[in-house]
Amino acid sequence: MKRYALLLGLAASPLWGRSSIPEGNVGDFRALAVSDKQYVVSVGDVWTTFTNFGEHGDANTILPGYSRPGNTPGQNVYYLWDGRIWVATFFQGKKYVTHYDYGQKEWTPSPDNGPTGFAFIGADKSFLDVEARYQDFKNDTRNSGRHTGLKVIERLLSWPHDPYNQFFAYEFGITYVKDSFGISDSKPDSLEIYVGWQYDADVCGADNLANHIDDLVYYDGAPEDCNITLLDYPMGWEDSVSVLLDTTIYTPDNIPDGYTIWGDDPKEKEITIAYYEARFGAGARPDSFMLVRPNRENPDEMDTVYYYYLIPRNTSLIYDWDNPTEAGDDVGDNGMCKGYIGMRLIYAPPTDNDITADNGRSAGSMCSPITLARSTGADDTVRLIYPKAHQWWNWENDPGDDNARYDYMVGDHPSTRPYKFAPHPFDFGATQFDYRFLLTSGPHWIRDGDTLWFVVVGAVGEGLNGDTNNYWYGGNYKLGLRQLVDYALLAYYTGVAGQCDPAHPCGPQEAPHWKIPIPPITPALSYGAAGDSVVLVWDKSAEYTPDPIKKEIDFMGYAIYRAKFGPKFNEPPVKVIIDASKADTLRAKVREYWVNYWNNAAGVDISDRIEERELVGQNVFVDNAPPKGYPLYYAVTAFDWEQSINASLESSKNNYLKTPDGAPKPVYVGGAPGGDDWTKNIVIAPNPVYGSTKWAATSITPEIKFFNVPPSARIDIYSFTGDHIKTLYNNLPTTGAVSWNLLTPQGRMVSPGIYFVRIVDDKGNTYYGKFVVLR
Repeated sequence: MKRYALLLGLAASPLWGRSSIPEGNVGDFRALAVSDKQYVVSVGDVWTTFTNFGEHGDANTILPGYSRPGNTPGQNVYYLWDGRIWVATFFQGKKYVTHYDYGQKEWTPSPDNGPTGFAFIGADKSFLDVEARYQDFKNDTRNSGRHTGLKVIERLLSWPHDPYNQFFAYEFGITYVKDSFGISDSKPDSLEIYVGWQYDADVCGADNLANHIDDLVYYDGAPEDCNITLLDYPMGWEDSVSVLLDTTIYTPDNIPDGYTIWGDDPKEKEITIAYYEARFGAGARPDSFMLVRPNRENPDEMDTVYYYYLIPRNTSLIYDWDNPTEAGDDVGDNGMCKGYIGMRLIYAPPTDNDITADNGRSAGSMCSPITLARSTGADDTVRLIYPKAHQWWNWENDPGDDNARYDYMVGDHPSTRPYKFAPHPFDFGATQFDYRFLLTSGPHWIRDGDTLWFVVVGAVGEGLNGDTNNYWYGGNYKLGLRQLVDYALLAYYTGVAGQCDPAHPCGPQEAPHWKIPIPPITPALSYGAAGDSVVLVWDKSAEYTPDPIKKEIDFMGYAIYRAKFGPKFNEPPVKVIIDASKADTLRAKVREYWVNYWNNAAGVDISDRIEERELVGQNVFVDNAPPKGYPLYYAVTAFDWEQSINASLESSKNNYLKTPDGAPKPVYVGGAPGGDDWTKNIVIAPNPVYGSTKWAATSITPEIKFFNVPPSARIDIYSFTGDHIKTLYNNLPTTGAVSWNLLTPQGRMVSPGIYFVRIVDDKGNTYYGKFVVLR
């Protein structure tokens, strides 16, 4: 288990961009009555916990913390033990850091949050936005005598569909309220602040043996700290791969790996061309640069493409390494924990850390002769955002006071000097251990009444550069951390209508960011067994709820999924229902899309599973042929038609049944027990049973089930050699289901092999069967 230790966190957003402070309650005594709240965000492939007091994730209380996959049966595959938001200032010779630490709360939830504890929950900029507000005001009981007068508006954005379902975006607005400054009676008109995001990542919760002591920490972003280039791990300055949005070619391309190549993708070009034409007139273009890189299909061949900018990736990350307490090499925990968790700075107000160029000059690096971008003339100023520092430490060196926290934030802590971007632990002579990273932006000056805005993105990728995943995703290719944070950058600037791009950045309140297609909302679903069938009923909310981006109803139908053992839903749907009231041409496009999609994805023709019907009255589906004896899970998605991408987008598959504590709840179909012919109806499932994996979604140990067993019947289990292993009895006569956890009476797991079973009822009727246990 994770060792409890004292730790830290942080957040923030356009420079001197004045925006109104939310009305009333500034320093109000009612802030004392606002309780701490947590909200589990579970719409995507990665799940996390969001709070109203400056904490990200909460695996400490068994809640999700960047858990991937989020719906993993029977366990919390968390990558983030705990994350937190820090904001620092320097006043009258003293250092102050308002933060959240393990149980140490200095941020107070704002009364703006209302009765739910959150200022907003619902579809807005994304499929699901959750906004929290918290503050450090003089009348708050927390952080007494050290109140900085700062308030944070934090909004988390999440999506249910690829690739956006693998990251979370956060917008931070930081407001200074002079009258709520409580450090002294002398209240400054403005403050110099630093904003930091501090993550204690443990990769990952699927590893039951000290998963926190075998991690390594790194930075990807080619920092302007030229000493880094001389180390073994140059933090993005290396050129070993060609990173594309959807894949990685393991051949150099003469571009440092820590940069996002902006403009080699058509969508990126569209955003930047729109900016230049809006600013300089039709036909205006930025300077472009030629890139010769290996062909994705045949690396021996070369492609010539053109791009506009190299944008530093600005990403702190943690990944799994070899656990010293386990024999052999277990890097990635044999496939369980291959993910890399990272945090990227997407937007911040200007600082001296940025690289700028104007009057036709080039923006270049101090550490390399490469050109990052080029100004086109006197009216064109390029700005490339850089953080202040990337720092790390382990639990033995957690900063215990504000002096140490502040020094880490500004990159001037004795443990990591002289580097503002702390090198890889191996370059410091350290080894794998329990690390935290801290990514900081600043300094920023904020005046009374102003709000500064910041944008960061957190993600869990399949390694750094993408790979296939056999353990959780059935051998499918999954994007790496680099691709995901690059998609996040593209998503942030999608929809900005020519107002900005990554080399001419603008804040979240200055343009319509995040205008990516969004699927319909997820229906509310209920289902249960009825004899040998399962009946599903769901609501009609998706049919009349407008798309929050398009502001129109684009609903087209439903897809019904069934899964055994756990709610993974990797198989094609058992039924697709298209709304027959839609136009003929539109229905034809949707039908073709679904058929082609599953042909390509799984080699399955689902033509006979597609039905067109008028959606009148209650939405009902009866699964007349569910597998008997297995734990079954169902999900119903709503889908639309996105003309811009010629595809249907689905809502999330997270409306399967759950227990009160959120665990997946199975439904079984096995028929009524007993009867004269019960020996013909016995079901043993699964068969074979894998003794080294979790079977039922809510079970801790593997198990096998016997279904349709008569009341009070006796079950005897024998080894292949005839040795008696276990006796069970049917104590659940209404279901006829009896479970065995594969343990002997002495508590030992049985060996792999063939086993025989004999079931005898109170009349002497007997059933003989067999099953196989595998490893």
